[in-house]
Amino acid sequence: AIERLPTLIPLNLNNTFNRMSNVLRLYDLGQSTQQPDLALLCYVSALEGLFSISTAELSFRLSLTIAKFLEKSPVSQKIVFDEVRDLYVVRSKLSHGDKICADEERAAIQLAEHSVPRAAEVAWRCIGKVIEKNLVATFNEKPKHESFLEAIIFG
Repeated sequence: AIERLPTLIPLNLNNTFNRMSNVLRLYDLGQSTQQPDLALLCYVSALEGLFSISTAELSFRLSLTIAKFLEKSPVSQKIVFDEVRDLYVVRSKLSHGDKICADEERAAIQLAEHSVPRAAEVAWRCIGKVIEKNLVATFNEKPKHESFLEAIIFG
């Protein structure tokens, strides 16, 4: 997290309530917690904050938008789509108190070794690309944000 700080400091978003500062706070909470279930909730919620404009078919739209935002080739997009969809399923189970799998120890290992690191990586890639492409203002203005995300999906 320390090596990422220089990228975030110039944005000066930590005192403002807007989409990007909320996303960065969620990401930071995911980085600082020792609880893998809470970390996953934070990372996937950060992704939802960046890429959600509708509650209809949320996991599908979120997964599709992130895949198209991060990747160019259909094969790579499909891989990211499946990963994000799977992360969202785990996040929903955690949010609603459902079991991830029957064995608690296996669930803890899955969270710690796969789901949390992957969610952190995808969230950081998305945040980094928003910053790199100078899209912070676009993501913070609802009409521009909606138009931008629709353009990602529909070309």
